Amino acid sequence: MIEDLQQVPQLARGCRVQARSEEEIVLLVPEGLLRLKGAGAEILALVDGQRTIAQIVETLQAQYPPEAHTQIATEASSFLASLHQRSVLLFRQP
Repeated sequence: MIEDLQQVPQLARGCRVQARSEEEIVLLVPEGLLRLKGAGAEILALVDGQRTIAQIVETLQAQYPPEAHTQIATEASSFLASLHQRSVLLFRQP
């Protein structure tokens, strides 16, 4: 889980998101690829190197009812943290 939500995530060098079809979105990484499904694809679509983690979470929360906001914040933060641990995402201060 990420504690500093004011960090700005950006894809690491050599990593990029690619839509193979309308149903299949993948994250290309130097070691291969990761298939993105559901929330993962939605979250990475918002990673532009400009938005903070808090802004990404807020954008996602605006699309869903208030009952889901806590779960969205937890899942988005955990997903971004896991990509950071795999050196797919870098975090910087705004």
